[in-house]
Order: sequence, then structure tokens, then C-alpha cells
Amino acid sequence: MSDATSTGGDIGRTPPPGTPDFAAPESPWPPLDTRGPGLQASGHAAGGAPAGPGPVPGWPPQDPPTQDARPGAGAQGSPWGPPRPQEHQAAPGLPGPAPRPPRPAAASDGYVAPDRDADTGRPVVTYTMMAICGALWLLTTVAPRLTGVLELVPDLALHQPWRLLTGGFLYLGGSLLDISLGLLTIWIVGQAIEPAMGRRDFLLLYLLSLLGGSAAAVLWSRASHGSLLVSGASAAIWGMFGVLVTLRPKGWSKESTSGLWVLVGLNVLYVILIPTIAWQVKLGGFLIGLAAGVLVRTRGRAGRSTRALWLLLVPIVLALGVAALP
Repeated sequence: MSDATSTGGDIGRTPPPGTPDFAAPESPWPPLDTRGPGLQASGHAAGGAPAGPGPVPGWPPQDPPTQDARPGAGAQGSPWGPPRPQEHQAAPGLPGPAPRPPRPAAASDGYVAPDRDADTGRPVVTYTMMAICGALWLLTTVAPRLTGVLELVPDLALHQPWRLLTGGFLYLGGSLLDISLGLLTIWIVGQAIEPAMGRRDFLLLYLLSLLGGSAAAVLWSRASHGSLLVSGASAAIWGMFGVLVTLRPKGWSKESTSGLWVLVGLNVLYVILIPTIAWQVKLGGFLIGLAAGVLVRTRGRAGRSTRALWLLLVPIVLALGVAALP
């Protein structure tokens, strides 16, 4: 038997001198270790069978931990805590994240009408109030007896409370000039304020101003033991003047409201020059308008301002209660 047979082959045998070396030149890089777990240094398994390739250390490469450069942030598992979530950036041509809603306007930015009244195009309430005043003027002109049932008489208002409201729609005397000036003023001021407040709030302002003016007239008449001649929608008009002072809707400028302030000044001059005018009615409506503007401005969300306006019934009822005392 030859040496190759007795030694089990040429594996591990030292080649004789002079044999050319066909091995690859020595590489400066360390050899790749492909041995799996549990393999021996000779490259065979414990049972003598050749071992297959095992997992290569460091493969596949792992992504480095996310590091946030902002103060207080760190990699995942670091003592500084997990990284902050990064905002999603949309690829070109793809829809990005939904934009954030705009910041609601603060009180210093001006009052913004609630979204529920975004469809307020035409001043419907203003036109309706004008139509009622015009219709009652025609009815009382044709049937003068109707005036005695609807007009505001302070001595009768406590026993016939509908007069507190209907008296603000009547223009006594049948003068076409009075009704024309009254309707023109309602139209000028109403079409400016109603879109800013919304239909519901503006309707409450109009009616509460009428009631506030009537309550002031009744209280003054009872306290002074005198009589007042109340005619027209002056209480509602002055209530709208009060809202102009306190509401200050967003987008209004001095130039856009200069005409309204001229109208306010003319009404003030009219009250001063004609002493027979019931200024108590105008004062009551103006105070209600001031308070209404403050409430709508501070509680401008949908529904909240409307509920707050009902609180203005409290001073009206108190004034009438004081007037009813003996």
C-alpha cells in the first residue's frame, strides 16, 4: 500500500521541494470566516462532515440609529430618550399631508362671523324688519284705530306687554318723511351689521334693543310721573349704533365705516336739537347694543353668542319689575 493510501490521501501532506506553488498570493485583508456556529477550527463539524456556510458577521448591514440633532433628543435606547417623530415629506407629484387649519382670530384681530352664518349674503333680517315697519305704517294710515292698540303707552305697557314690542314698529303721524328716514337708516346700518353678526344674533339684537328702549321709557315715565310719546324703531337703530362701538368686525376700516359714524353723529344732533324726542328710548336701546356687541365678540363661536344674548333679558325684566313697583 502506498503512502497516499496509508495516509488517507494527499490532504495535509507537505509538497516535495521544487514543486511550483499555484496558491493565490497572500492577501493583506483578513480571510472571510464562513463557519457556522459549532464548527471546529479545521472547517469540519464535530461529526466529521463538512460544514456549510454560516452567517457572515456584519451582514446584512444595519441602518445606523436615528439621531435627532435637536436638544433633548437622542437615538432609540439612548439616555436622552427616543427620537422625535419627523414630519412626512411628500415626494414630488404626490399629495402631501393635509394642511393644518388656520389659527382662529384672537380678540385683538377683530371679530369674525361664525361659520354657521357663512351663507349670509343678503341682509334678510334687515329687509324683514323694514317690511314690517312699512306694512304697519300702511295699515295704521288706512285704519288709524289700529294705532291705539299697538302703540307704546308707558302706563298701559305693564298690563298690555305686547306694546313693548309692537310700539317699535309703528311710525305715528302718518308722515312719509319720518318712515322714509327710519327705513333708510335701518337699511344702511343693518346691511353692515347683519353679515358681521349673523342672522340669528342680529335678529336677537334688533328685538332686544326694542324691548330695552321700551323698558327704559316705561321706567322713566313711572319714576317721573310723566308721559312719553314713543314712535318708530329708534331703539333698534340705536342698538345697532351700540354694536358698532363694541363689536368692531374684522376687515372694517375707518374709511369703510366713516359714513356710519356720520349717520350716528346726525342722530345725536337730532336728539339734542329736538327736545320732544324720547331720548330715554334711544338710551335704552344703545345700552343693550353695547352689551350685545361685547357678548358676541367674546363668545363668537357658533351657538355660544346666541345663548349669551338671551342674558340681556335680565336687565330688561329688572327695569320693568322696578317700574311695576307702587
